[in-house]
Amino acid sequence: MILVTGATGFLGGALIDALRARGQPVRALVRSSEKCSRWSDSGVEVVIGDVLDRSSLVHPVKGTRAVYYLVHAMGPQPAARGSLEELERQGIANLIAVCHAEGVSRVIYLGGLAEAPDAQSAHLRARWQIESVLQESDLAYTVFRAGMIIGRGSISFEALYRIVRDLPVIPLFEWAGQRIEPVALSDVLSLLVDCLDDPRTFYETFDVGGRDSLTYETMCRETAQVLGTQPLFVPVPFAGTRLTALGLVAATRIPLRLALYLAPSLQIPLVSSEHQLDALYLGQPLGFREAVQEALSAPGRLQEPLWKLDELLHLPIRLPALVRSALSKEALKWFPRALEQVYLGVKLLWNPI
Repeated sequence: MILVTGATGFLGGALIDALRARGQPVRALVRSSEKCSRWSDSGVEVVIGDVLDRSSLVHPVKGTRAVYYLVHAMGPQPAARGSLEELERQGIANLIAVCHAEGVSRVIYLGGLAEAPDAQSAHLRARWQIESVLQESDLAYTVFRAGMIIGRGSISFEALYRIVRDLPVIPLFEWAGQRIEPVALSDVLSLLVDCLDDPRTFYETFDVGGRDSLTYETMCRETAQVLGTQPLFVPVPFAGTRLTALGLVAATRIPLRLALYLAPSLQIPLVSSEHQLDALYLGQPLGFREAVQEALSAPGRLQEPLWKLDELLHLPIRLPALVRSALSKEALKWFPRALEQVYLGVKLLWNPI
């Protein structure tokens, strides 16, 4: 039995499908029973647990032979639970302790390129906590570090897709010249599944990159060519990190708090330092255009943004209907959560991460 944590995330869900395709029995860890319906008839065993609650991990880990750790603590958390870095350390430490108690020795973790204790981004500093705690354990770990994953459901890819598809003018902030090695979802899934029982990957850390190393500007231009759009690219002489965060919220519906954690990573080069994985598994990974075409041709729909451009242009006309909708009983149930997000967003906009 293989345990996949972070099962409701885009990568966790795709990994479960890939493992099942290889005939592996899978157990999916979710935090809420409301998120179980996806696997109700698939043969996947769904268990409830939270990595920040050690006791809740005992049943999910019991009887497994390996764990995929795909959890990150960037969602809304009560301040009393600790800082982002503290939460990441606590989560992986809890899992390691339960693995020891239950005799599970294999853990596979996917983090991000440029993770470091002194990284410019709080997001990458926090991810480093997971990697460092895991490497200090005696478990047979494998750590993969990846940059942008090109696939349906990836926040970064869907933001890129919507910006290029919907905006007639795209601002090129200072970070648009940073280099990145985007990697296809199919290549990442192959690595995660193939390494499961491969002793060559035990106690090892690998950087994961696609075939192409290119700038964010080049990615936008190449995506526009794939989509057949012709946006106007306008250089902007400042970083625009927080404006970028607002754009991520509009394009992908993620909470503003999460967007503000992710946006500073754009100012950091996300390139791999070595490519020994190519010889182990990939051979020649997909290039950027191939990865985009693969993502766009995959089954399913890309989630629509919170506001489409044409909706914004007609906002004055639609305002009365929007007000009536906002005052409905169903909408009012979400009002406290929305108010909390607005408060957190304003607070974080005025205070650097």
